[in-house]
Amino acid sequence: MLGPDQAMDEGWLASEVERRTGKRPTVIRFDSKREFSGGLRGSSDIIRRACKVAAQLDPKP
Repeated sequence: MLGPDQAMDEGWLASEVERRTGKRPTVIRFDSKREFSGGLRGSSDIIRRACKVAAQLDPKP
């Protein structure tokens, strides 16, 4: 699955997965971001959340 802001080519992705696994996948591209559990909408949200948690665990003086 690819989001609307991911610049990856669907054909290349399918070929690469097929080369590695021997099976051709169906690539789905969403036309808008979809919300996951916890309000996360994609990898950038996950990275921001991880950085926020890390900062809380190790606060700078």
